[in-house]
Amino acid sequence: MAALAALLISFVAISTLWREPRLRASDGIPLPAPVAAVLDSRWLRLVARLLAALLTVWTLVALVLGPDSARNPVPHVVYVWLWVGLAFASMLLGPVWRVINPLRALHAGLLRLARVSPDLAALPYRWGLWPAAVGLGTFTWVELVAEDNTSLGFLRVLVAAFIALSLLGAAVFGRAWFEQGDPFEAWSRLLGLLSPLGRRDDGRWVLRTPLHGVNGLRGQRGLVPTVAVMLGGMAYDGF
Repeated sequence: MAALAALLISFVAISTLWREPRLRASDGIPLPAPVAAVLDSRWLRLVARLLAALLTVWTLVALVLGPDSARNPVPHVVYVWLWVGLAFASMLLGPVWRVINPLRALHAGLLRLARVSPDLAALPYRWGLWPAAVGLGTFTWVELVAEDNTSLGFLRVLVAAFIALSLLGAAVFGRAWFEQGDPFEAWSRLLGLLSPLGRRDDGRWVLRTPLHGVNGLRGQRGLVPTVAVMLGGMAYDGF
């Protein structure tokens, strides 16, 4: 009841006291040039992707060959690092999963090996965030409701299905699948709007208030269901 009261008071206060726009795209404290250069560095992204790839391989080896016991790190990686850790990383640094997503990197690598355009797609993508909403809802149910969700047999089916669906979606719809249909990219992107790091309208890296990022959110198909699933899952997890 206290949490509900705080939420209602917040909405009433914002609707009453915040009657005109107060956040501008030119706001923010510019970061020092060396820090901005590191954030824009190609090497930083390469190192982040390499670490993500190594962690993915290590997790898959443990998933396939590891013991089905409490010593196996896979449930911890899936339900803590990927879910909670990614949320905090995104709220701190921005939409990091877009940069380090190993399946996006695998798809791009396969296209490069085949010497075809990175924009290759068999069909145009028109589903918006609806697949992401379904994926997030499924993962939330798996994490919070499903029985035996930490057994390796269950996780093998779960991970194999996710990889297969992701690569199939990318094969049919191209990069647009990851940009809109991937549940973890949607999770990271929406939470990344709360990051204190951002770019001004002139492209400079700045420190800003979290509401600046949310102020730039634009409506699209499936956005409301996706946000509803995120809020509902977090609320259910809190009880």
